[in-house]
Amino acid sequence: MNNLSHSAKWLFLSISLTKSKLIKLYNHFESTYNIFEATREDYEKLSFLQIKDIDALCKKDFTQALHYEIICKKNDIHIITRENELFPKKIMKITNFPSVIFCKGNIQNLNEKKCISVVGSRTPSSYGKDATFSLSSYLAGCGFCVVSGMADGIDSIAHKAAIDSGGFTVAVLGCGPDIIYPKENMYIYEQILKRGMIISEYLPGTTPQKYYFPERNKIIASLSLGTVVTEANKKSGSLITAEYALKYERDVFALPGNINSSLSGGTNELIKKGAHMVIRCEDIYNFYKSYFENNDFSNIAPPLKKQISCEGLTDNEKIILKNLETEEMNMDMLLYKTGLSMSHLSTSLLLLELKDIIKKTDTDTYSLVIY
Repeated sequence: MNNLSHSAKWLFLSISLTKSKLIKLYNHFESTYNIFEATREDYEKLSFLQIKDIDALCKKDFTQALHYEIICKKNDIHIITRENELFPKKIMKITNFPSVIFCKGNIQNLNEKKCISVVGSRTPSSYGKDATFSLSSYLAGCGFCVVSGMADGIDSIAHKAAIDSGGFTVAVLGCGPDIIYPKENMYIYEQILKRGMIISEYLPGTTPQKYYFPERNKIIASLSLGTVVTEANKKSGSLITAEYALKYERDVFALPGNINSSLSGGTNELIKKGAHMVIRCEDIYNFYKSYFENNDFSNIAPPLKKQISCEGLTDNEKIILKNLETEEMNMDMLLYKTGLSMSHLSTSLLLLELKDIIKKTDTDTYSLVIY
């Protein structure tokens, strides 16, 4: 028993007990040493422990714990427990917080970081993509740690923007820290390992499950000073993150969007309910300006709307760009919205593609090129 590592003991406890029971057990005994020195009679006095829990604590079978400890060492996964100074104290706001987290990449003390979560739709419009990229780049450049969930869409763009601007980013996963989900995000995952940090409460090898993601969202919300929802419909999972942020007494920000776009329904509703409205990147920096002492980054804040020069463009090209500013559109939608003939529309779209101003997506829709 004395030869076992601190990590192995915590792995054993986290495997043997639910999160809530482990919190109660630790709070009662106040240290892992006291937990393992306790007798069956000591455990039986605790009403929240069932017979199977007591049997496991008395048997002290560390086989699984040692197995996962070896896996973590082989895969450069750090095991951080609630007794470790690197454990993010902010996640203790969660009712049933994980007492053990697994981390990969550039491991840093998040207790010393000013974190902002950026979340939103998995299928954002051109406006949502551009706004997220501009905002995340600026926040990372100001010194914020950009936190998100490495999902498709807004999450991935937020991570990429933070990395490209030389900042630090944290991805919280709804699966094991060694699992890339979705698989298409392998490049982003690898870049985060170099310039950021991967966090998960799940054991290595754990595949993503639908009910893991709300738990993931709790960590995203609790880690940060505030959560920014850049674009989301009314049923978006990112709104759950915003709800958790409010529950944990964090700030919630939202970007206003086109009232005719379903992708803006969630963010506009958040603003209606009292979320802080963000029009420029500097709005968030100014909100937390006191955290940065005398630093002033307001002069580098770009607008959240992409600024495209219309110099040299035809009237037809300008009409197309105006319609693509807020959302992606297919050919039929553009024909209806612009009022152009098929021949004029097709010619203008081709020219805009050649100028690298718009692009055609895999779903045969057109969108602005943002990066």
